[in-house]
Amino acid sequence: YIALKNDGVIPPEILKEFLKKYEAENISKLINNPQELDKNLRNKMEYELFQIGIDLEYRRYLDKLGGREGDIFAIVIERDCKSHSRELMEWCLDICKEKKCQCYFVNPCFEFWLLLHLCNVSKQYDSKLDKFLSNDKISSNHTFTSGEVSRLAHHGKSITYNNFKNNYASNITIAMARANDFAVQLPEIIDRVGTNLPELFLEMGFKEDSERHSQENI
Repeated sequence: YIALKNDGVIPPEILKEFLKKYEAENISKLINNPQELDKNLRNKMEYELFQIGIDLEYRRYLDKLGGREGDIFAIVIERDCKSHSRELMEWCLDICKEKKCQCYFVNPCFEFWLLLHLCNVSKQYDSKLDKFLSNDKISSNHTFTSGEVSRLAHHGKSITYNNFKNNYASNITIAMARANDFAVQLPEIIDRVGTNLPELFLEMGFKEDSERHSQENI
């Protein structure tokens, strides 16, 4: 996606080769208005590109998807310390820096971010915080963290629209503030319970509800 935004629907080196075989006008139609091309010619050109790994339909979709000022490319990674080594997490960070994409971590698992929407975690689990980091399996379906999310929000792995709306969408800003009770910087999050996901929501225009969180702690 990043390469496409920089290079266009057809990469420059491929476009150069295509200009040796096809007229520039037809190439332009292929990229922007394929319905205007003769069907046989269009199929031939698209198949030739497909053979070298260029899926035009998908790349046209990506091209139209983004392009707005301030767009970022990001991934969210959960740290399961029993399965994902520290070395692997550091490698992921290095790859993100190399590819120039944002990286957001949640330790121990994504459900910890969901739990921050549901309660004041640092206060409610004051004597059990070590259980989040170990995040042991408590059943065939749940770890300690996901089990607490299921218990408080009354859902399994899937979330209905109404549950999402009532428990999560309406509590994003308070979850952002609650996250400050834990690790919020990389690489610190790799070894400690926490998340830097609030940074992503700040990018999206949300603001922490610190006042509401302060009232929770009174």
